Amino acid sequence: MDTNRYPLFVFLKEVFLDWNSIFGNILNTLFIASLLTGLFADEKLPYIILALTTLVSSSYRVWLAKYYKLRETEENAIDIQIGIKKVKASVFLELFNSGQEDVRLVELKVRWQQPEGPQERVLTKFLNTGANITTDAPSTEEFLASRQRLLATEIPSQSSDNKLEVLLSVEGLTSKRQFKTEWIDRNYNSYEEKISFNWI
Repeated sequence: MDTNRYPLFVFLKEVFLDWNSIFGNILNTLFIASLLTGLFADEKLPYIILALTTLVSSSYRVWLAKYYKLRETEENAIDIQIGIKKVKASVFLELFNSGQEDVRLVELKVRWQQPEGPQERVLTKFLNTGANITTDAPSTEEFLASRQRLLATEIPSQSSDNKLEVLLSVEGLTSKRQFKTEWIDRNYNSYEEKISFNWI
């Protein structure tokens, strides 16, 4: 029987193999000792109770460790929001890092349709949101800090099917976690309706 298919077996295996700390060593040693002693003792009940108590304690400790690890992962999750921003008749792709971790921009790509067929472009030039778009030249950016916004330039002027597809790939500077997302604007040609997101 493949016990890895059953969550309960997997969890109990983690409990019994939890020798990563002094406390885990004590609990597992106490459980094994009380269980073996109970098998040969005349009064088995106290040892069985002790064995069950240590098993529950060890299980609870493993569960807490998994819970707080999951919670830490969720709190430090990478989150990049994407939108279209219109500034003085110019249209940009806006990136906002709403997560708690600075990230490295691995790749930002847009796809759209033209009468001659599908098009694709990698965006490498950006403006900061406080830049003067008439005088400041776009520059290459490798990083997007937490709570920072960037405006990607050189996005296509229109799409024949009225859609713009964005594919973004980043990497957390601290966690080294990879984050990939896909975003589609299905009303891309309606520039007059575009407004910047009200970022918090």
